Amino acid sequence: MIAKLHKWAAALVGLQMLIWAGTGLYFNLVDHQRIGGQQYRQSVPAEPGLGPELMDPAALLAAHAPVVRLTLVNLAGQPHYRLEHQRTLYPRQPQSMTLVDAVSGTVTEIDGMHAIALARASYRGPGTPLRPVQLAPYSAELPKEGNPLWRVAFDDDLSTVVFVDAASGRVVAHQNRHSREAAWMLKLHFMDYLGQGGFNHPLMWLFALMSLWLAGTGLVWVGRNLAQGAYRWPWHRPQSLTLIGPKGTQRVRLGRGQTLLDAMTAQGLAVRSECGGGGVCGRCRVQLSESTPIHGAERAHLSPRHLAAGWRLACQQQGERDSAPRVTEGHAP
Repeated sequence: MIAKLHKWAAALVGLQMLIWAGTGLYFNLVDHQRIGGQQYRQSVPAEPGLGPELMDPAALLAAHAPVVRLTLVNLAGQPHYRLEHQRTLYPRQPQSMTLVDAVSGTVTEIDGMHAIALARASYRGPGTPLRPVQLAPYSAELPKEGNPLWRVAFDDDLSTVVFVDAASGRVVAHQNRHSREAAWMLKLHFMDYLGQGGFNHPLMWLFALMSLWLAGTGLVWVGRNLAQGAYRWPWHRPQSLTLIGPKGTQRVRLGRGQTLLDAMTAQGLAVRSECGGGGVCGRCRVQLSESTPIHGAERAHLSPRHLAAGWRLACQQQGERDSAPRVTEGHAP
């Protein structure tokens, strides 16, 4: 059971490692300017320029209390006061704020028309905006954004999309088909198959634990195989075994990496085998020393009692292993 779990876990981790290698190569070779999604983005002044006289914000602080921060911002060329009612560490976190026109003092709600105006102000491409779509917080396209968004698409050659924060009027991101391609590659690289928006998620933890478990069980099996002499080393000399069979005593010399079945066949010694030495039929049974290493095919075809008595499959026993020099040809009873 443990061996089967080890095999499937190794297959999953190996597949993901191939994905990591492929996506890592992609990010190493790709043009980062192309996948940035900023081809048609232009900067917008954060503060409004000279214009009408602005109202005194003192009255706003009292009318919209509590206010932890007041900021004068430029929203599509119109001056606004952004009143924050709670402080957050990042703009993407859920916001509690009020936008007030800095000239008239009226509260501004970011609707579809405002979203189009804000998106156009940050866009310098040849396209025209399509109908805006409102997205809920933590949407699939921007899973880290905790505020409602407006999605404004443009009909240009790059399929540009501009995202506008519906709470603050902030232009959150520009995306196009190149940046969306990179986003998919990043999702594969970070194993973000559940749409968490990053690499610190339960699936990554699971694969890390699986990798540690694979390393631990692998080391245990390597140590066990070393103790059983299951590995062939290039400095070991070929064995010369004594075969006791129907034709009397004969010497069988095993070359480097040669199986006992091949050696016996090459020297004209008859041994039953229906699969050609693949360890499938289980017919090429010979009796060796009880300490001879046991392999998977032998466990499948021989009973524990026969294995304890030294019965093995000739196709599984190779030269340069530490085994007894006497071989008795025959079949397990």
